[in-house]
This record gives sequence, structure tokens and C-alpha cells, in this order.
Amino acid sequence: IIAVNLEKTPKIYFATDHAYYKEEYTVAQEYLKNEANDVEDINIIVNGGIPEDCDVLVITTLSEDFTEFEKNEILAYIQKGGKLMVLADPNFGLIELPNFNSILEQYGVSISKGEIFEEDSANMINGYADMIIPDINSESEITRYISTDGALVFMGSGKINFVSDDELENLGVTKENLVYAKSSAFIRTDYNTSSTSRIDSDEDASGAVLGSLLTKKITNEDGTETNSELLLYSNSIMVSDLAVTLNGTTSNSS
Repeated sequence: IIAVNLEKTPKIYFATDHAYYKEEYTVAQEYLKNEANDVEDINIIVNGGIPEDCDVLVITTLSEDFTEFEKNEILAYIQKGGKLMVLADPNFGLIELPNFNSILEQYGVSISKGEIFEEDSANMINGYADMIIPDINSESEITRYISTDGALVFMGSGKINFVSDDELENLGVTKENLVYAKSSAFIRTDYNTSSTSRIDSDEDASGAVLGSLLTKKITNEDGTETNSELLLYSNSIMVSDLAVTLNGTTSNSS
């Protein structure tokens, strides 16, 4: 019914060439197709750019940085009012990602290198401190149904860092935060420890933003204005096809 009533089927492209889990988003893509979207993978270099019919460009956790060509194509797409969805885990491998980061900088954001953990067992899955159950914005059009009907689990998530409010204003960016870490959360940057309990080097992450909608005002050469939107989550594992084995907390059963 939705598809029949659409004048144009939205086109969503997944940028897969540098994706860490490039073959692991089939279920997410099927869900998007079920919502009457046309979904396709794209290699921006091979395609020679971002197609004119692109309604949303999806970028997931990268295994290597974008090339200069890809970066410039994405920046040009943003300047035309393009929409992005970025799902990015923390940069555990400390990969140099200046081109990717310069894309996020257009909206005044970055993804932490640290990982979010939970201290409260009620806010984690099966005793796994890095599989957290965050709070969800119940008033946003994007997340209100999730808030009332269920929950999210973020696995190995980072947090979203923002520039100052003044800098966001200078960039023409407004934000609507969607997902937050609970008050018992902390962030870890020292991965030399195997402890899942909080240690001295860990930092408080109460209320850390894990998902946000950034809207950037673009002024065109003719003086007209348009908006570019970035839907950003500091986690991609949560929407991947990767299988997760949970060991019981009171037995060796899975």
C-alpha cells in the first residue's frame, strides 16, 4: 500500500567499498526495502560519483579511509542538500580517517575512540557490560515508536562528540538527540585491561549521546536555502547480520 501511494520510491545507497562489514547488512537492507525503499550498494569510485537519484547515502564503519575523490563527491552531495545516515563504531584499530572525519566535521561531530560500558546490570544484556541498553528519545518522530514498543541494544558503541553550541551555529547545524547512555555508563579508552568493571582511567559517560539527527542549513549560490541531514549513530554492529553468542551468567549455557 505504501509503495502504490508513493509518487517516487526513495533510493538508498550503501557505500560498501571501504566498509568493515560490507557483506553484513542484508537484513537491515531488507527492512528498508519492506518500508518501500529501493536499496542498492554503491562503489563511489567505480560509479564515478554519487548518483543523482540518491535520496540517502548510508556509510557504515570503515576498514580504511575514503579517497580524496570520494570525500569530495560526498562533500558536494552535502552541499546540494543530500541526506546521510552514518553508523560508525569507535575506531578501535586507530585507523587514520582524515577524509571520513572531514565529512562528519561538516556537521560539527566526531565519534569517540573510547567504548561505552555499563556498571548497572539492569542496563546491560546478560551481564555483558559492553552490550548496553540506552535511553531513547520518546518525542522524536524517528525513535518514538522504538521507545514505546521495545528497546535498543548497542554493542561496542562509542559516543558522539559535538563541537560547542556556538560552533554548531556557525556551521548552520541544529541537532535532535535520539539515543543516550544511561546515568551508570562509563567510557573506556585503555584496551589493555580485560576488566569489565570500571577502572581509574575510565571516564563518566552519563547521558552520552549515541544517536543524533543533525540538520545543516545550506545557502545556495542564488541565495536560496536548503537543508542537508545527517542521521548519526555511534554503532554499526547493532544493525549488522553478525551472530552474537551470549554465555549464561549462572551457567555455561549459551
